[in-house]
Amino acid sequence: TTSHPEPSAARDLTLIAKTLQNLANLVVFGKKEPFMHPANQFIEDNLEKMKTFLKLISSPPDSAVDETPSKRDNINWGREMACLHFHLEDNFAAMEELFGKEDLELIDLKVELDKITKWKENAEMEHERSKTLTTTLPLHEEK
Repeated sequence: TTSHPEPSAARDLTLIAKTLQNLANLVVFGKKEPFMHPANQFIEDNLEKMKTFLKLISSPPDSAVDETPSKRDNINWGREMACLHFHLEDNFAAMEELFGKEDLELIDLKVELDKITKWKENAEMEHERSKTLTTTLPLHEEK
């Protein structure tokens, strides 16, 4: 059977989760949730740490990563980086609105996201081109 926390504990856990989610989104609580305003100080105190953390986890590793799954590591880094790229691209306008278009870290992030997007587009075009070549080549030599 599944055990659930008492209602008051569940509410506390929900408020903690909301606070951590806002910190992860780099936003403070606004007019819609005035009862959460006391948590804004915690969020503001930890914004720089969160930005540093997000930059760290979104940066390529210093050395090559073997993406072959092993018994110890079932993480597909390519897939995870693609998901992160999609999420950052999808939320970039909101980050610009929050931090301003002149934010140097956002400018750096946009440059890197654009590089990844261009590389991805080139890889997709190359893949399509190779599919076209293989489907138009005859399977046997004509005499």
